[in-house]
Amino acid sequence: MRINVQSWSLGSDALTDVAPYVIKLFPVHYCKITIIHNAQLVSADLTGAYMNNVKLNSANLTRAILKDVQLAEAKLKNANLEWVDLSGAQLENANLRNANLSGASLEKANLSNTNLKEAILHNTNLREAKLTNT
Repeated sequence: MRINVQSWSLGSDALTDVAPYVIKLFPVHYCKITIIHNAQLVSADLTGAYMNNVKLNSANLTRAILKDVQLAEAKLKNANLEWVDLSGAQLENANLRNANLSGASLEKANLSNTNLKEAILHNTNLREAKLTNT
């Protein structure tokens, strides 16, 4: 079963209590999330989700599975992305400034024109990642 979420536009911690349950019960295929600040999406499985232009600044996505996710122009400043699987993700023009990507997998991810200033990349897998103008 898949759920198609057309648009979530939430601020603060409004999604914190709901999102982990929704995501576990209904895997997301098409998800246009617009604004979710400080979201707690620990261990969420968002494989293949369409999340271009999402604003997840200061979100906690530790150990989330984001394989083949569309995150072009996403705002992930100060996000905790430790041990996240972003293999094959499309992150062109994304803002990952000051994000913690320790232990994350970005294998074969497209990071063209992505802002990685002050990002923590300790033990990050960037094998075959596209890093043009990054």
